[in-house]
Amino acid sequence: MRVLVFLFATLIAGCSPRVGAKSAAANECWPVVPLRLEALEHGSEWEPMVWLEADGSVHHKKSKSSFARITPHRIEFPGDNLICNADHSVTTTGGPSNMHYDASDALVENDVRIFMRDDGEIEMTSGKTPVFGPNGKGRVRVVGDLANARRTAEVLMLLSLAGPPH
Repeated sequence: MRVLVFLFATLIAGCSPRVGAKSAAANECWPVVPLRLEALEHGSEWEPMVWLEADGSVHHKKSKSSFARITPHRIEFPGDNLICNADHSVTTTGGPSNMHYDASDALVENDVRIFMRDDGEIEMTSGKTPVFGPNGKGRVRVVGDLANARRTAEVLMLLSLAGPPH
Protein backbone atom coordinates (compact mmCIF):
# COMPACT_ATOMS: atom_id res chain seq x y z
CA MET A 1 0.00 0.00 0.00
CA ARG A 2 2.83 2.43 0.83
CA VAL A 3 4.30 1.84 -2.61
CA LEU A 4 0.97 2.71 -4.25
CA VAL A 5 0.64 5.90 -2.19
CA PHE A 6 4.24 6.85 -3.06
CA LEU A 7 3.68 6.21 -6.78
CA PHE A 8 0.43 8.18 -6.74
CA ALA A 9 2.08 11.11 -4.90
CA THR A 10 5.01 11.04 -7.34
CA LEU A 11 2.64 11.00 -10.31
CA ILE A 12 0.65 13.98 -8.97
CA ALA A 13 3.81 15.92 -8.09
CA GLY A 14 5.24 15.23 -11.54
CA CYS A 15 2.08 16.36 -13.34
CA SER A 16 1.26 19.45 -11.35
CA PRO A 17 3.93 21.77 -12.73
CA ARG A 18 3.10 20.84 -16.30
CA VAL A 19 -0.61 21.45 -15.79
CA GLY A 20 0.08 24.84 -14.19
CA ALA A 21 2.55 25.76 -16.92
CA LYS A 22 0.09 24.88 -19.66
CA SER A 23 -2.64 26.96 -17.98
CA ALA A 24 -0.27 29.92 -17.73
CA ALA A 25 0.69 29.56 -21.41
CA ALA A 26 -2.98 29.58 -22.39
CA ASN A 27 -3.30 33.05 -20.80
CA GLU A 28 -0.27 34.43 -22.63
CA CYS A 29 -0.94 36.51 -25.71
CA TRP A 30 2.41 35.59 -27.26
CA PRO A 31 3.76 32.30 -25.81
CA VAL A 32 7.52 32.30 -26.28
CA VAL A 33 8.48 29.04 -28.00
CA PRO A 34 11.07 28.41 -30.70
CA LEU A 35 9.53 29.17 -34.09
CA ARG A 36 10.96 29.57 -37.59
CA LEU A 37 9.28 31.50 -40.40
CA GLU A 38 10.22 30.14 -43.82
CA ALA A 39 9.53 31.39 -47.35
CA LEU A 40 9.19 29.09 -50.33
CA GLU A 41 12.06 29.92 -52.67
CA HIS A 42 12.21 28.79 -56.31
CA GLY A 43 9.00 26.82 -55.84
CA SER A 44 10.61 23.96 -53.94
CA GLU A 45 12.96 25.05 -51.13
CA TRP A 46 11.81 26.47 -47.78
CA GLU A 47 14.31 29.10 -46.63
CA PRO A 48 14.41 30.40 -43.03
CA MET A 49 13.74 34.14 -42.95
CA VAL A 50 13.05 34.99 -39.29
CA TRP A 51 13.18 32.86 -36.15
CA LEU A 52 12.27 33.12 -32.50
CA GLU A 53 14.59 31.62 -29.89
CA ALA A 54 13.39 30.15 -26.57
CA ASP A 55 14.73 33.24 -24.75
CA GLY A 56 12.41 35.51 -26.77
CA SER A 57 15.04 36.96 -29.10
CA VAL A 58 13.98 37.39 -32.74
CA HIS A 59 16.57 37.01 -35.50
CA HIS A 60 16.47 37.85 -39.20
CA LYS A 61 18.59 36.10 -41.84
CA LYS A 62 20.09 39.48 -42.82
CA SER A 63 21.20 40.38 -39.28
CA LYS A 64 23.93 38.96 -37.07
CA SER A 65 22.15 39.82 -33.84
CA SER A 66 18.57 39.81 -32.63
CA PHE A 67 16.44 42.76 -33.71
CA ALA A 68 13.41 42.27 -31.44
CA ARG A 69 12.39 40.51 -28.23
CA ILE A 70 9.08 38.80 -27.56
CA THR A 71 7.69 38.28 -24.07
CA PRO A 72 4.23 36.85 -23.31
CA HIS A 73 2.52 40.28 -23.42
CA ARG A 74 5.09 42.67 -24.94
CA ILE A 75 7.30 42.92 -28.02
CA GLU A 76 10.32 45.18 -27.87
CA PHE A 77 11.25 46.47 -31.28
CA PRO A 78 13.51 49.43 -32.16
CA GLY A 79 11.41 52.58 -32.17
CA ASP A 80 8.26 50.98 -30.79
CA ASN A 81 6.90 48.37 -28.40
CA LEU A 82 3.77 46.31 -28.94
CA ILE A 83 1.64 45.48 -25.91
CA CYS A 84 -1.03 42.79 -25.98
CA ASN A 85 -3.98 43.60 -23.74
CA ALA A 86 -6.25 41.13 -21.94
CA ASP A 87 -8.84 41.39 -24.74
CA HIS A 88 -6.08 40.63 -27.32
CA SER A 89 -6.12 44.13 -28.73
CA VAL A 90 -2.61 45.39 -29.41
CA THR A 91 -1.41 48.85 -28.48
CA THR A 92 1.89 50.50 -29.24
CA THR A 93 4.07 52.77 -27.16
CA GLY A 94 4.52 54.93 -30.26
CA GLY A 95 0.88 55.91 -30.65
CA PRO A 96 -2.61 54.54 -31.33
CA SER A 97 -3.08 51.20 -33.02
CA ASN A 98 -5.97 49.45 -34.72
CA MET A 99 -4.24 46.09 -34.33
CA HIS A 100 -6.15 43.22 -32.71
CA TYR A 101 -6.82 39.50 -32.94
CA ASP A 102 -10.18 38.57 -34.43
CA ALA A 103 -12.47 35.68 -33.43
CA SER A 104 -10.35 33.20 -35.43
CA ASP A 105 -7.15 34.53 -33.79
CA ALA A 106 -5.97 36.27 -36.98
CA LEU A 107 -3.85 39.39 -36.51
CA VAL A 108 -5.72 42.32 -38.07
CA GLU A 109 -4.68 45.93 -38.62
CA ASN A 110 -6.93 48.12 -40.74
CA ASP A 111 -7.42 46.06 -43.94
CA VAL A 112 -4.41 43.75 -43.45
CA ARG A 113 -5.10 40.28 -42.05
CA ILE A 114 -2.45 37.69 -41.10
CA PHE A 115 -3.68 34.20 -40.27
CA MET A 116 -1.71 31.03 -39.61
CA ARG A 117 -3.50 27.89 -40.78
CA ASP A 118 -3.31 24.68 -38.76
CA ASP A 119 -0.62 23.36 -41.13
CA GLY A 120 1.59 26.39 -40.38
CA GLU A 121 1.11 28.16 -43.69
CA ILE A 122 0.47 31.90 -43.44
CA GLU A 123 -2.42 33.53 -45.25
CA MET A 124 -2.06 37.28 -45.56
CA THR A 125 -4.44 39.64 -47.31
CA SER A 126 -4.42 43.37 -47.85
CA GLY A 127 -8.03 44.34 -48.38
CA LYS A 128 -9.35 41.57 -50.60
CA THR A 129 -5.98 41.05 -52.29
CA PRO A 130 -4.10 37.88 -51.27
CA VAL A 131 -0.43 38.57 -50.47
CA PHE A 132 0.65 35.17 -49.13
CA GLY A 133 -1.17 31.85 -49.20
CA PRO A 134 -3.70 30.63 -51.78
CA ASN A 135 -3.66 32.92 -54.83
CA GLY A 136 -1.02 35.13 -53.21
CA LYS A 137 2.34 36.13 -54.67
CA GLY A 138 4.28 33.82 -52.39
CA ARG A 139 4.08 31.13 -49.76
CA VAL A 140 5.27 31.45 -46.16
CA ARG A 141 5.01 28.97 -43.31
CA VAL A 142 5.90 28.77 -39.65
CA VAL A 143 7.57 25.70 -38.17
CA GLY A 144 7.51 24.95 -34.44
CA ASP A 145 4.96 24.59 -31.62
CA LEU A 146 2.07 25.87 -33.70
CA ALA A 147 -0.77 24.57 -31.54
CA ASN A 148 0.26 26.70 -28.57
CA ALA A 149 1.67 29.75 -30.34
CA ARG A 150 -0.65 30.79 -33.20
CA ARG A 151 -0.65 34.49 -32.22
CA THR A 152 3.14 34.42 -31.76
CA ALA A 153 3.56 32.94 -35.25
CA GLU A 154 1.37 35.64 -36.77
CA VAL A 155 3.26 38.45 -35.05
CA LEU A 156 6.52 36.81 -36.19
CA MET A 157 5.22 37.30 -39.75
CA LEU A 158 4.60 40.97 -38.96
CA LEU A 159 8.17 41.31 -37.60
CA SER A 160 9.55 39.65 -40.74
CA LEU A 161 7.91 42.34 -42.86
CA ALA A 162 9.36 45.09 -40.69
CA GLY A 163 12.77 43.39 -40.78
CA PRO A 164 15.85 44.36 -38.80
CA PRO A 165 16.84 48.03 -38.61
CA HIS A 166 19.32 49.08 -41.30
